[in-house]
Amino acid sequence: METTTLRTFTTSKALEQRSTHGGIHKLTITEVKPRELVGRETTRRFYAQFKAAALESLQLLDHSNIDRIYCDFHDDYVVRYITPSGSSYRFVQVKTNGKANERWSPLEIFGIKKRLKKDTTHDLKTSFAGRLFLHIDNFGPTCNCVQLSTNINFDDDVLDIENDLRTGSSKGKFTKTLITEIKNNFPKLAHLSDEAILKEFSSFKLSPRENILDDEREAFVTQAATKIYKYSEIHLTPPEVSKIVDTLVDLVRKKSSSVILEGMTERELEKISAIALEDILGLLSISKTAFEILRSGGDDNAIKSASILQRTLTKSKFSIDTVNQFAQYKSDWDTWFRVSRHTIPNLQLTVYLQQANDVARKLANGNLSMLDLYCEVNKLSSFAASIPGMQTIREEQILGGVLAELVRGEGI
Repeated sequence: METTTLRTFTTSKALEQRSTHGGIHKLTITEVKPRELVGRETTRRFYAQFKAAALESLQLLDHSNIDRIYCDFHDDYVVRYITPSGSSYRFVQVKTNGKANERWSPLEIFGIKKRLKKDTTHDLKTSFAGRLFLHIDNFGPTCNCVQLSTNINFDDDVLDIENDLRTGSSKGKFTKTLITEIKNNFPKLAHLSDEAILKEFSSFKLSPRENILDDEREAFVTQAATKIYKYSEIHLTPPEVSKIVDTLVDLVRKKSSSVILEGMTERELEKISAIALEDILGLLSISKTAFEILRSGGDDNAIKSASILQRTLTKSKFSIDTVNQFAQYKSDWDTWFRVSRHTIPNLQLTVYLQQANDVARKLANGNLSMLDLYCEVNKLSSFAASIPGMQTIREEQILGGVLAELVRGEGI
């Protein structure tokens, strides 16, 4: 029975007794048991789904092949990968249980009943796995994984089936039953051998004990902060992290609830249902322009570089337009340095880079105005003119070298 911190909800019988003893008692809303609490439970479970998609979307900051996170489109969320061979998808379903010591059973996951009788019928079609298996059937080789994430454990018989699907064996107690159910529910696969069925559904993955799916907020916020720092070098205070993750979850909620109309183009669908890198950059206040400049210039850590440049320069009151322009200077320096560094005597190059590093430290400490920085660049230009292999370097590239040292120093 639901309780409040003040008193136990009053039952209908207790109300009758109270009225029998005479007197009129005006009840408060907390004294009567609610007719239903289904809506609250549904909201809680949706929030777990949103948290999972939000944390997954931070992977967009990694220099990987993850391209989009689709929210509540085909499944709870879908991860799109872009590789030289084309697009592929990972479909994720999120299921939570408020009782931490419970385990998902074969019936809940696969629709398979443990107690087998002669007339036993199973129900793969409406089970958790059955719905995920539809993606394998519908998308074929472009479906690289179907994943079931939860905050609790799975029954050992469920784990045995997952292992058999992954390894191609049939050791599990209910694996043969699942194969039969697959053939019954997916007619176009009915002619396949048992081994071929196991291979066809080998991308099925269970992800148990994901603590971010619990009601407690701390694990989710901590993991989000860790990912943000890992990919961007941004140190955030607890209130800043909390604000960002709330905004990110709100973005997932918005993407999950936008109306999808028949006939929408791929671009329109992506706009209303998918999260892309530019969305995450915007949440973290990282200039997309600076990032694109650095990435196109070959910077493998373009997000970290853009983050460090923007954070350091705006702290010294430089405008965002200046940040974007400086990103271009750094990119120009990187391109020049990759080609020319081998033509410069080692000792002289070491001395020059140390001089550039000294200027970068002043800039990092907020001790240089735009005019001060220009004067420092002039000094470095004069010094570079005396070094073989550096006589033709431009002032913009000199400044780019200072910014490269700034990024390198701040990223250590």
